[in-house]
Amino acid sequence: MITSQMFAVTRTDHHRLRTLLASPYVKSIGDDHGHLRQLESRLEHATVVEPPEMLPDIVTMNSTFNLFDLDRNESDTFTLVYPDEACIAEGK
Repeated sequence: MITSQMFAVTRTDHHRLRTLLASPYVKSIGDDHGHLRQLESRLEHATVVEPPEMLPDIVTMNSTFNLFDLDRNESDTFTLVYPDEACIAEGK
């Protein structure tokens, strides 16, 4: 059972994110990006689940979600994607 206190990731996303973190692309960025080290740490301690076990209201890779900006009092729609699919104009 997945609870809201867990950091859970699907087995597919876990594998793809770990592969991405070990890739030449990420290595070329350098080690001074704390968010990459934080992601790596979170993945090391994550609960890995099969995709059908993930709760439907959890944002996973390729999820589309609304994000409310408190400073601007506006909502935007985004899709969480891997770097090779990123397109700011499309909200990815």
